[in-house]
Amino acid sequence: MAKENSNLFIGLALGVLLVLGFMTAFASEPEVKVLEYPSAKDIAALIVIPDVPSAPALNDSKVNEIYKKIFEEDKWEKLAEELATEEWKEHDYRDLYKALDDLFGDIHDEDDIEYVKFDESTDFDNMDEDDKDGEVTQYLKIKYEDESGEDRKVYITVTTEFDDGDLDDQEFVETD
Repeated sequence: MAKENSNLFIGLALGVLLVLGFMTAFASEPEVKVLEYPSAKDIAALIVIPDVPSAPALNDSKVNEIYKKIFEEDKWEKLAEELATEEWKEHDYRDLYKALDDLFGDIHDEDDIEYVKFDESTDFDNMDEDDKDGEVTQYLKIKYEDESGEDRKVYITVTTEFDDGDLDDQEFVETD
């Protein structure tokens, strides 16, 4: 009987502890932490922008002179390339037809030229933007119908010489 009383006493003690634990858990409200983050306006207010002194005025006339020289040369090269291209394209490729006839002798007229592809790798030699002198070399791929009715593809190098800004000479040479 004593053993039963001790088991009863232990059970009763555990029950009381269990009830007290539940009461404590449900009686107290959990503490919720509310985190506050600063707004973008608050952060921006903390940023300090230092005063930066302006750079002193420089004499950049040499830099401007070099810049102008470089771009003047580029302008002359571009203009010379356009003039050279206009020359061999003029009158529905009349000069190009004459060159093909001189080189190959198997083309009937300008209408036999089916297409001319212009390779963008133009070479410039002895270009002088002050005197407007120089030499422009262009590379063309030409497809034309020869006198026998066959399509023929040829590669031509066109070298155009300028003297004082005027087209001086234009030479057509077959290339591989």
